[in-house]
Amino acid sequence: MRFKYSTSSPTQNEFDSLPRIPLLLRIGDLTVEALGLVDSGATINVLPYELGIQLLNPDNFAKDEAKPQNR
Repeated sequence: MRFKYSTSSPTQNEFDSLPRIPLLLRIGDLTVEALGLVDSGATINVLPYELGIQLLNPDNFAKDEAKPQNR
């Protein structure tokens, strides 16, 4: 697979570019756009806290859907 290298800010130069992949994260009727960093040597995946909170907000679930349990 090939991924486009890009920077996170227009003020950065090409040497600061990293492989990024556009993502659509969905739960229920909610879709959130995000950019993922491709790290082929990683053994774990990390989701920014703010994205997790946005996706797991109980208001985003229909009443008949199972809601995530807080631990």
